[in-house]
Amino acid sequence: MSIIDLVKVIQVKEANQPHNTQEVICINCQDRWIAVYPSKVLLKDLECKCGIKGKVIATGQITD
Repeated sequence: MSIIDLVKVIQVKEANQPHNTQEVICINCQDRWIAVYPSKVLLKDLECKCGIKGKVIATGQITD
């Protein structure tokens, strides 16, 4: 019997999922950053470091 490292399994699974990489801005605090997030996640579900969720918008710049 072996022990499964669930954290490692989740990390591998997430690494194989399509991701978006783009510059975003929080319209609450005006902080900008390069966000890397799974494609299935909506921008309205991203949370800024200021703690506000739903105020992140894309700047239009997509990076590879």
